[in-house]
Amino acid sequence: FEVFDYLDRLFCDHSGTIWATSTEKVYRFHDDVRRFREARVHTRDSTERYGALFHLPDGSLWLTAQSGFYRWDNRQQAFVPGRNPFPVQAPIGTRVFASFQNTVFFLKNDSLYACHTASGRLTGLPNKAIRLVHPVSETRVLVSTWNIDAWWY
Repeated sequence: FEVFDYLDRLFCDHSGTIWATSTEKVYRFHDDVRRFREARVHTRDSTERYGALFHLPDGSLWLTAQSGFYRWDNRQQAFVPGRNPFPVQAPIGTRVFASFQNTVFFLKNDSLYACHTASGRLTGLPNKAIRLVHPVSETRVLVSTWNIDAWWY
């Protein structure tokens, strides 16, 4: 298969569908034609930047974007802004992201946030050159930095 774009991430959803994201597009693999096709995202911003795809425990599929979070709507065959369980305003960072069950971890401004989507609880700590986050539970994440430091949050 061919994709004429630099792919940042690959994701396999609960139904076995393969997704890929670049900073500017989202792709969905279609078995019938054995290739990726661009997935629609209902956004008003033509300069939108995309990040990771993830599931919440209810099975819903979500996409991170600079302008917020988008939910996959199977009926519309598109990512749409829906009921937002994330108590933050855009813009958000798309480079650093992780999720574990109901909790999502992401950068916004100068902080790393942990948002528990079921309760709406949001906690944060200062962003000190964070490179990656690796959650091990809804309340614990291993943080690594560009300075080759690591700590538990």
